[in-house]
Amino acid sequence: MRTVALLLLLAAGAPALSAQTPAGPSSTYPTYPTGPTGREAMKAAARSRAQSGDFEGAIRIYKQVLAMYPGDLEAQIQLARVLSWNREYGASISLYQEILKGSPHDAEALEGLARVYAWAGRLEQALETYQTLLADHPPNSGYQLEAARLEFALEDYAATRDAVASLLSTQPENREARLLLARLDLREGRFPNALKQFDQLLEQNPSDPEALHGKAQVDYYQGRLGEAYEIAAKLVNENPNDFDDVFLLANIERARRDRYGALALLDRAERLSPANPDVEEARDKVEWPFVLHTTASFAREIGHPGPADVGSFSSEDLRTSSFGTTLELGALPRSDSFLSLKYLPVSSPSGGIRGAAAPSEFAYRQATRLASFLTVRGGAGLVRFGPGALENVPGQPAPVSTATIRPVGFAGMSLSPRRDFSLDFGWSRSAIDSTPLSVRLGVVESRLEGGLNFSPDPRTELHLSYFKAKYCSASYDHASIVNPGGTIQTAVENRADRERATGGSVVFNRNLVRSDRVSFDLGYSGLAYGYKSEGRRVYLGFFDPNLYQRHLVTTRLYGKLWGPVGYHFSGGIGLQQVRQRQALTRGVILNPALTFKASRRLSLRIGYVHYNFAQALGPISGNAVQLLSDFKF
Repeated sequence: MRTVALLLLLAAGAPALSAQTPAGPSSTYPTYPTGPTGREAMKAAARSRAQSGDFEGAIRIYKQVLAMYPGDLEAQIQLARVLSWNREYGASISLYQEILKGSPHDAEALEGLARVYAWAGRLEQALETYQTLLADHPPNSGYQLEAARLEFALEDYAATRDAVASLLSTQPENREARLLLARLDLREGRFPNALKQFDQLLEQNPSDPEALHGKAQVDYYQGRLGEAYEIAAKLVNENPNDFDDVFLLANIERARRDRYGALALLDRAERLSPANPDVEEARDKVEWPFVLHTTASFAREIGHPGPADVGSFSSEDLRTSSFGTTLELGALPRSDSFLSLKYLPVSSPSGGIRGAAAPSEFAYRQATRLASFLTVRGGAGLVRFGPGALENVPGQPAPVSTATIRPVGFAGMSLSPRRDFSLDFGWSRSAIDSTPLSVRLGVVESRLEGGLNFSPDPRTELHLSYFKAKYCSASYDHASIVNPGGTIQTAVENRADRERATGGSVVFNRNLVRSDRVSFDLGYSGLAYGYKSEGRRVYLGFFDPNLYQRHLVTTRLYGKLWGPVGYHFSGGIGLQQVRQRQALTRGVILNPALTFKASRRLSLRIGYVHYNFAQALGPISGNAVQLLSDFKF
């Protein structure tokens, strides 16, 4: 998408820099006669130097004029303008502010100040200045348009839409306003509306390069790669030095799996915009289409003493290690594919879950974008719970045969009628391998889940979900004592243990500060679920209360420390209830981490987690360390 900074520069009418090196200061300076005629001659000479690109020379002459005539308002405004063209934004802003102290409603000075604020990246102050101009000149459509552009850059899309709609209601042929509306629809994922606006602009001018660029973007996002390529290639042929056109065509070539064509275009884009992070990110995806993610962690969870669902034990001590690797593939069109292998040794020295197990899982997952509004997901795999040896389980008088291998998988889809709104539907079958007992029993979860995701603006996210789940162990022999006719006997029935659950969650997050160095999010996380066994009380080796709820205020602080080193801290604190009619207690999770980008190919992350809730044991004291790496090749 065309950058807002470019829009502001074009609209502001900043002079183009000379293709040649600007003339430096002369060793000898012309002398000008004094008096009104001399003053005008000096200002004319300064204007001439500014137009030729010699901003330093123009600044020097304007300063000479002001040294002789401190009250010359025209010279002050021209000096402030040339300072901004020379990228001396601080000096320009200070001079404009000094001018406005004496003439607070000077339109020329306010316009200049607003432009410099925008060029300096101080968009909020630029918007405030244009709003001051609009208060003095309400019908000025130019000020309205510039304010709308700034609101768009500040991601205040509702205000942008209102401002553009107001402009188009009185000026339906206003090209710049319609172009901004089309870009707004594109940003918000309203692709049919954006295409309608771009087509209307092209009816007025079939060669409009910005409307053609926007239409190619719509085709690209909606998966019409042939149409997108045709338009973008024509634009690049006509405008070979336009970064936005070249970069768009590079992305289209990447989506078409033309690796060499995409790399050649990215080389051109890099020459046009050196060190551009978007180009570097795209190049990484083209040069290294495979990413190897590895994880290693160790966690210890100690259950809090209290009433237990099964048995007389009062606490548990669970140690869990995790070693996993996932290969991310970009080999199939419009798809992301993953091959993963996980190894999860777990052990507990006491309690109903005591013992040791080392389950492993191999799975393949894939997500395919069939259309801009539809993504389908699927996957399948196998979990090896153990060798099937005889083991003791709670409630059974003799050892029973334990689980061996069971299949897992998932299927689902996401519907996104708009970029800021989507619906998720899914079914999954996954292993519950969080304790030695659940592993020995071979417990799997079958879950149906629906979710809603809404993002009213790029800094705000809301996620809602609801699920129903069934849990089932592998079949094994259940022994029970019966007394038919007064004779005590042992009856054996081969069956599986079953459990059901229902629950939902709410997650809200708002980004309050965003920069490379420091970003800060604040939000809320809520969760509630309950279990209900089918006809009999069972224990499948993990915490299964009739009601559990948790409500946390969450926060996230992240950014860069220096060079390749970054930091990330996330946490939450609030209340939890572990069973019906139980008192609310404190819930907390803290997760500090450091990241290190060793090279463009390799990044590392090490973190620590402290928490007091878990699916395995319920209310606990838990601590974990994590090490993650990503390697591109």
